[in-house]
Amino acid sequence: DQDRFDRLRYIEIKHGRICMLGFLGQIVTRYGVRLPGDIDFSGTSFESIPNGWAAVQAIPESGLLQMLAFVGFLEGFVMLDSANGAEPGEFVGDLRNGSLDFGWDTFDEEQQDFKRGVELNNGRAAMLGLLVDSANGAEPGEFVGDLRNGSLDFGWDTFDEEQQDFKRGVELNNGRAAMLGLLGLMVHEQLGGELPIVGPM
Repeated sequence: DQDRFDRLRYIEIKHGRICMLGFLGQIVTRYGVRLPGDIDFSGTSFESIPNGWAAVQAIPESGLLQMLAFVGFLEGFVMLDSANGAEPGEFVGDLRNGSLDFGWDTFDEEQQDFKRGVELNNGRAAMLGLLVDSANGAEPGEFVGDLRNGSLDFGWDTFDEEQQDFKRGVELNNGRAAMLGLLGLMVHEQLGGELPIVGPM
């Protein structure tokens, strides 16, 4: 229904905005721009923090707690939607709260719809980009598609080479079958569930 759609759209927009900021941060730090000084009192410099997902493991625990507290403060008191006591926005994801505007009201309806679509698409691209970028910063795997990152194993190293090759082949074939199956389901639903070969589902 509309309420559920609005909720999911709000979550998508929110995650997209976070990932756009995160991806921009990845670009800046990988370019070599770092804050001066140390991140803690023990002498851990910002320059020594690695890129990608490895940065989370390198940041001191107190630093992670500070970031979590700051995000919680923003969630609870600043970036509010109408469901959390803020002034009702004009659309899902409108967090201006009656103060932040940046010239939004100067655009006509067509321009506003266009800019909202741009934000949505850029957010989707940033979510995928940040995921890939984080994986690229992980420890090198033994083969293409090895995303264990030095931690997730689930007994992989207990298999001999023949078993590993077999399991990788099974995963590859299952992925291909799933892609074809999902594509077939999408086509079937798009045609109204009336395929002469398969019949109604």
